[in-house]
Amino acid sequence: RADPLSLIAHADVGYLHYWNRNFDMALAASEATLRFDAGFAHVYLLRAYVLSALGCAAEASEAMDKSLALAGRPLMLSGDRAYFLGRAGDAAEARGIIAALQEAARHHYVDPFAIALGYLGLGEFDQFFAWLEQAAENRSRDLVLLEVLPVMDAVRHDPRFAAFIDRYLLSSPAA
Repeated sequence: RADPLSLIAHADVGYLHYWNRNFDMALAASEATLRFDAGFAHVYLLRAYVLSALGCAAEASEAMDKSLALAGRPLMLSGDRAYFLGRAGDAAEARGIIAALQEAARHHYVDPFAIALGYLGLGEFDQFFAWLEQAAENRSRDLVLLEVLPVMDAVRHDPRFAAFIDRYLLSSPAA
């Protein structure tokens, strides 16, 4: 209410719905945000995750590509793209992105969480957990959302996930 035209505030409402697994509401919030500005990269990333959760792999990939095109930060979003490609069954392309991220990490900082995300999309959980450990060692900012991210539902049943949460994160009282 304080800033009704804030794009980030509108998009973040969508993220709140996404994290709460209200995917239809998240999609509606993203559409409302796009009515304000169809060139807002952050909302396309949200749409990609929501569409993926709804089982719309092709549309999720399109939204991710739009986010990349608008953001101008391909390295920062590459792990997300590898995740979507892996989920869509394009393992070769996802592995190519992961390899590029690993090569880039030899020359400058690359958040290990991005690489972990790529392996998660591929369903390669041993590699996912290995890179998740590296993300914790590097204090990745994305770890703060680990307990609410719907993409983590794929590993939530794995005892390594609970052990990771216990070791590195402060669990909520309800957890």
